[in-house]
Amino acid sequence: MSERMRILQASRLKDKSLPASVPWDWVSGHEAQALENHDQTLEGLNGRGGVGYQELLAIMLDTHWSKLDLTEELAAKIVRKFETKLTQQEAVAEALWKAVNAITDEVRLSLYWSYIQQMPDENLLQVLYNHFPEFEALTALESEA
Repeated sequence: MSERMRILQASRLKDKSLPASVPWDWVSGHEAQALENHDQTLEGLNGRGGVGYQELLAIMLDTHWSKLDLTEELAAKIVRKFETKLTQQEAVAEALWKAVNAITDEVRLSLYWSYIQQMPDENLLQVLYNHFPEFEALTALESEA
């Protein structure tokens, strides 16, 4: 399996800062939608060169691309914004995880976990779970307390 989903139109658009591919985990849970929209698996789509930005968003949103009232350029800008936000969240998640690893006192660990749970951005918690499998140990520790 490829680690990234390729974007077909990236080379055709004038804005060179737009991503030419996105992380595979953005689409990996949406195989059924890829099949419904294109009669192809995600691997098949990637093998033929990828998908357009509008097609990518439709797959990620579990809808048909024809239902999205977006131009390809607008869809590309949405993908770039999403990628930027996710990259920032990953950086914060990595910093948090490094801080958690530095804590050895179980009481401080429990306090830190309480702080993380109160964070307003639920997506940040999801990033922690997705990118740091060891983070689940904190959940187990909290449920034992």
